[in-house]
Amino acid sequence: MSDVFRFFRAASILLMGVLVAALFFCPVPAWAMDLKTFTLSNGLQGIVIENHRLPMVTHMVWYRVGSADELPGRSGIAHLLEHMMFKGKREPFAEEFSRVISHNGGSDNAFTSYDTTGYYQTIAADRLELVMQLEAGRMHALAFSPTDFQTEHEVVREERRMSIDTMPKALLIERLQATLWGIHPYRNPIIGWDHELKSLKQEDIVAFHALWYAPNNAFVIVAGDVTVDQVRRLAEKHYGVLPARAVPERLRPPPLTPRADAVIEMRHPEVRQPLWSRVYIAPGHHHPMERTSHPYAAHVLSELLGSGSSSRLYQSLVVDKKLAVDVQSDYDGLFALYASPRGEGEMPDMVEAIETELKRFLEKGVSAEEVAYAKSCLHAERIYHGDSLSGNAWEVGMSVSSGQTPNDVAAWPERSGRADLQGKPACERRPAGHVARNAVKPLHPSRRQVRKTQQRNAPKTWGAGSIWKKG
Repeated sequence: MSDVFRFFRAASILLMGVLVAALFFCPVPAWAMDLKTFTLSNGLQGIVIENHRLPMVTHMVWYRVGSADELPGRSGIAHLLEHMMFKGKREPFAEEFSRVISHNGGSDNAFTSYDTTGYYQTIAADRLELVMQLEAGRMHALAFSPTDFQTEHEVVREERRMSIDTMPKALLIERLQATLWGIHPYRNPIIGWDHELKSLKQEDIVAFHALWYAPNNAFVIVAGDVTVDQVRRLAEKHYGVLPARAVPERLRPPPLTPRADAVIEMRHPEVRQPLWSRVYIAPGHHHPMERTSHPYAAHVLSELLGSGSSSRLYQSLVVDKKLAVDVQSDYDGLFALYASPRGEGEMPDMVEAIETELKRFLEKGVSAEEVAYAKSCLHAERIYHGDSLSGNAWEVGMSVSSGQTPNDVAAWPERSGRADLQGKPACERRPAGHVARNAVKPLHPSRRQVRKTQQRNAPKTWGAGSIWKKG
């Protein structure tokens, strides 16, 4: 190793240490956004994140409706409507939505979740009015033809076949959701059950749009080279002319009681790497009583237990005991642990080792240094994620759509900085009446496939509020 290489490696390590220390001890959060808000007379909320580094903007419309708002037996409407919003031509444009955006140098997409549906574009700042004109048009009315519906209906059914029906992990998650949530609408897949999706009609989509897609049931986020005055003026011109409408009350039943633990086990010939996970319904940002404490501690707990190769579970199971090829944890409304054993025969030993590590955590707690390091990693991740126009817009949109306010977003560094992990973790220190349920889901190769296992990375983390079906 050359002296020059040694010098740069030492300098890099020193710089990283300085940056991590700065992230944690800096009294003013380095990631702070220039966040401003306004509300139009028809109820539409506007959120502006000024960022003048590039002459670009990200524009997002978030509707407070998702798959959990569908009527029983009509699953899949919210996601199918998302697809249909891109169909048809609106005056004065001679092309469909995405072609207009593309021909003006921009990009666009959309997503559907349990509680929200969103549409977004990134484009030159001087095209912001064009985007608002297009979005206001499809907020006001749909423009697709019966032929458009028939084509896109089959496209969505094929999407389900490709992304769920032929994917063992997706099939297992679908069954786990149904078991975990009981009668709660989160039990249904966002894309819909195929037999219900098949029965949807064009009039169902039109009625769902008319019921939920109103300016007073939406908020707009614009991030980029704009000012709040510019955005407010354009929003008044295009969104402000749309009338407010009565919107149904959103119904969310409480968690089931008493506590009920479930184990779901699945074998499939396409599985090469066994997978184990444990998932808890945990306190979330959407619960007002819990918004300022429990979720922040849960984020820190997840970072400490299973985020990256330096986490407790990874070091214990992968590095020291060599029982697993990967271990992860995740928190986003659900608290989840994931692990893949080195071989199917090592699954029981791996699970026992996880239980031992969790018991040790509950009995002995964690050091102040471990908590400080986990918090600094979370803060660094937030900074890196926000180092783009769309990153900050997504962060704010996800927070506001889950029941938080822009003030809650601004308070994130301070609240996460004082999160306490002494004693039981956040998902166990829940207020009376909030019952956590958990489900364990081992996924195995079929019997005839056991000897052909190959090491693969564990799946991407998922949770209630973070399963997205993008169009």
